[in-house]
Amino acid sequence: MTNHNEKGKPMFISAARYYDRNLKDAQNLKAQPALIEAPDCEQEAGVIIWGRKDIRGLMPTAEALRLALEIVAALDAHKAKA
Repeated sequence: MTNHNEKGKPMFISAARYYDRNLKDAQNLKAQPALIEAPDCEQEAGVIIWGRKDIRGLMPTAEALRLALEIVAALDAHKAKA
């Protein structure tokens, strides 16, 4: 049986061999406020996602909110199956 997400698409399944790495990577993710400088030198509010030593993502606040809501929806999908 294949697990599906709320849109009916197959759910991503990580291989067991990556379990420890996935946990360590997740523990190192941090989100902080950021400013994004536009080509016209104006600064826009944003969010930076840090890994252990590197930037994993930088986005304007609207995109950060979209991503946060997608994370909540993913968590809710797991609760619904429980």
